[in-house]
Amino acid sequence: MWISITCRGTWEPQNNEQAISNDEIKNFYIRNSFTGMPSVLVRYWIFKFIMKKEIIIIGGGVSGITTALTLQLLGYETICYAEYLVNENAPLDPRFASLYPAASIIPHSVQTKELDTLFPASLAIFKMLHRQGMNSMIVHRHYEVFEFPKDRPAYTNYLHNYTGIKKDEPATIPHRLNAPELYGWHFDCFVARWPAYMHQLYDLYKNAGGTIRQQKIGHHKISELPAAIIINCSGAWSNNIFKDNAAQEFIRGHLVYILDKKPVVTTKNEICSYNYTPAPSVYAKPDGSPSDVYFYPVGDKWILGGSRQAGVLDNAGQWKGKVHNDTIAINNLDVPRQILELNDDILKNTFGKTIASQSSAIYASMGYRFSRNDSKNGLRLEAAEEHGKKIIHNYGHGGAGVALSWGCALNVLKLITNETDNVFQAMPRQPSFTLLDNLQVKLQKVYLELLQ
Repeated sequence: MWISITCRGTWEPQNNEQAISNDEIKNFYIRNSFTGMPSVLVRYWIFKFIMKKEIIIIGGGVSGITTALTLQLLGYETICYAEYLVNENAPLDPRFASLYPAASIIPHSVQTKELDTLFPASLAIFKMLHRQGMNSMIVHRHYEVFEFPKDRPAYTNYLHNYTGIKKDEPATIPHRLNAPELYGWHFDCFVARWPAYMHQLYDLYKNAGGTIRQQKIGHHKISELPAAIIINCSGAWSNNIFKDNAAQEFIRGHLVYILDKKPVVTTKNEICSYNYTPAPSVYAKPDGSPSDVYFYPVGDKWILGGSRQAGVLDNAGQWKGKVHNDTIAINNLDVPRQILELNDDILKNTFGKTIASQSSAIYASMGYRFSRNDSKNGLRLEAAEEHGKKIIHNYGHGGAGVALSWGCALNVLKLITNETDNVFQAMPRQPSFTLLDNLQVKLQKVYLELLQ
């Protein structure tokens, strides 16, 4: 059986199968790229011959909801099971990393061999969201500054408006008093306003027809879930549900929030943020290796951070690891002193701003950057067979859960289609000016680019 749609193109199912291969859908879109999205009639026939598959996503953090939204927009019927969501009812559990991001779109603190695929795909989606006016997506001029020579990491190849620091511009570069020669780069950095960004993702997912069920899923419940494919985005809880022989690592990080502050801007009136790594004699990780502090002005508050304390969780769920000895107590939480003092030094000497450390408008939080203790592949993005189902794992993002969220979601789709005879089940929405429709079209385009 075949269908000829002369106004838009020709599509022919193979052997009466209710499926379209990646190559078929790619060719269909290429043939129609100059005539717009398929008409309602074409959409009807495509949908008639596509058997939509139900998929369950476990995890309500940024990885889980981004994956659920991506799959929902690309043709799957999805349900997202989440014990917690990012809202006022979530417990302040440091394992729930989506409660504690600085949310800059920079892939720090992650180990993966697929960064050159995941990061550009994510950047493309964040850029589109910003251009479409998503008010929780903003842009900073971000500086990554070092007090010693630093090799340029691979991710900088994809940064927007990247510029290396020059010797004749240190006065405008974030720096502390009596800083030595500075090295590094600056670029346009997307930043998600938290938790507004997560709330918008939840709304987009529901508007796309997705379902969120607030329910804890244990390992004994997996076989009972009404779907043949399960996407595991449970993060730090994954080892309680699925098998993983890799050691787990929990890098503890602290955030300090200074309220009622205006954004800090560059001489070009750009909102400015930075990561600043001084000599280890000034500030270092507990093991003595160099460590940074960072600063993000978001809305009417400043977000400060810069601790990377490696550790593990014991059988009782208590964190064990090396800590900084020089700390300051903020709302009963011991925070490395240099997060406040070094940031204050930088802000004062560069921008003439100060942090009122004794102000009542200050509080701190602490969360874990969770990954598998694998120097090459701490991120787990792979398919497995467990509990009689196909499981696609998407966790272990370290400090890059937000930055890699869209790229990982699209790679989950690749793993699903490979597991189901290359079925691509995208139902194109009609072209419009809504964010949801334009997001779907962009996801389709980036996915097709990944297939090339």
